[in-house]
Amino acid sequence: MKIRVFLTLLLGVLVLSACQNEAFKGVNATSIKAYENKIGSEEGELQFTITDQETIDRLLTDLRRSRTQDVSNADMKMPDLHLDFTRNDRVVLTVGYYTEPMDGARYLYQNKLYNVTTELP
Repeated sequence: MKIRVFLTLLLGVLVLSACQNEAFKGVNATSIKAYENKIGSEEGELQFTITDQETIDRLLTDLRRSRTQDVSNADMKMPDLHLDFTRNDRVVLTVGYYTEPMDGARYLYQNKLYNVTTELP
């Protein structure tokens, strides 16, 4: 009986770990800067900055756990905002953000649409 429970738990852990997106693994950020129109890195107009660590961590967790859709061959509009995840004033990750969900997703990274609908404050 104990072996069956152990094997079930092990299978569950393996399934959950397989669902995580490697793209965001190990990313730690202390702020998110949102820029309009241009591809991040302070090229567009700064719209807002998020410094609440709980919000940043929750969003990164949602992105790691989400399913993705490959959109490399899709004809779609550019993201409304580009989010620069920063740590120690250095950009560690830039992700596109749609203010209105595209096919149930708001986040675009490396030609993948992440099925996360978490809105930014």
